[in-house]
Amino acid sequence: MKIRGLTMVMILSSWAGLGLAGPVRAQELRLEDLIQEAMANNPELQARQEEWTAAKERVPQAGALPDPMLTLGVMSLPVDSWSFNREPMTQKTVELGQTFPFPGKRPLLTQAAAAERDAAESQLHALQNQVTREVRQAYAELYYLDHALEVTHQNQELLRQFIQVADTLYAVGQGRQQDVLKAQVELSMLLDQEILLTQDRKTAGARLNRLLGRDPGAALDPARQLKLEPPATDAQALTEKAVAANPELAEADRMVAESQAYAKLARRSYYPDFTVTLGYGQRDDLTLDGDRVKQSDLVSGSVGFNLPVYSYRKQGREAAESRARVREREQERVDRGLRVREEVAATHAQAEGAWRQIQLYQGGVIPQSENSLQSARSGYQVNKVDFLTLLDNQKTLYDLEIKLHRLQADYSRASARLDELSARPLAEILQTGNETQP
Repeated sequence: MKIRGLTMVMILSSWAGLGLAGPVRAQELRLEDLIQEAMANNPELQARQEEWTAAKERVPQAGALPDPMLTLGVMSLPVDSWSFNREPMTQKTVELGQTFPFPGKRPLLTQAAAAERDAAESQLHALQNQVTREVRQAYAELYYLDHALEVTHQNQELLRQFIQVADTLYAVGQGRQQDVLKAQVELSMLLDQEILLTQDRKTAGARLNRLLGRDPGAALDPARQLKLEPPATDAQALTEKAVAANPELAEADRMVAESQAYAKLARRSYYPDFTVTLGYGQRDDLTLDGDRVKQSDLVSGSVGFNLPVYSYRKQGREAAESRARVREREQERVDRGLRVREEVAATHAQAEGAWRQIQLYQGGVIPQSENSLQSARSGYQVNKVDFLTLLDNQKTLYDLEIKLHRLQADYSRASARLDELSARPLAEILQTGNETQP
């Protein structure tokens, strides 16, 4: 009994050190800095920014007149002499032509291009929200993995102490070899868990680095803290906010407006465009039988227009196509709206469940498990609890701590998705919430 008591004093001292002494921590990742870096360096975001810039430049182009046509030529030049002063109609000509679309077409082209520009802007905002959400979710995953590795390392050290105690007791005839073997198996399982967690940590780090525009293999500091706040209590109000503010729905609205403008333009395709041409012909004075005959220059003008004689195969089909395109975009908008409502409801339910579990684990399950473990320690010290019971209590606490970190990360991921769906301002996201650091 004396040996058991001494060894338990040793292990309890080590245990207390593992549980209470805070580890020396290196520099930590800050979520605010990561999001700002992603906004500045994410290559997909930069590409979408340039797409929006290009769309803005297309608006003034769409309503511009076609380029005028300048024609230089020679008319009625005799081929037997190649002389400009033998025939009265021989002249050097300059013509300038300009096509004018039928009234109303140019404003519709501008309107369609402006809707396309606005849709590109909504796509940019949607991608900004998406990248913010992905960075937050990648950070939450790193938070889970870093804390899971820390808990795993602590339990590995504790199991080594267990093995030492069990081996000492077995050597003096107060323990069983089964206790030593069981502790060694548990330690091997934790070493295997460490390998898996380390692998997952590298994968999550590579994903975060890609979002930041970094080399995927670059080293990342630990992620220690999460900002958690209770979920919104009114799911319906959150849904309506998402429907009103979601940039993907705004993009769908603008795509509908674009297709409607093109549909109106297609109806006007039955009306012809006009081409106005003005010409000037310069004639040399004639020389006839040695006499010089003065000739005046000539001015000409014409108006031409296309004839939609094949409208049954062209303009009619174009109008039908544009009407179908409007109906397609309208139904896509309805579908997106339903999908947003569905995802808000599902994600909110997921967040609520994770939040209740976090409160349960922090306020009940883990403290109860700690008390049970403490009781097992005391019982083992006075030979009232066997070693396997002590080991089982420690494993239960380990599993619960890992589960708590998983729940915290899952809740943070769900919150990030809800914020993306409702287009919550980034400044508001970063200023609220309680820092969680188990």
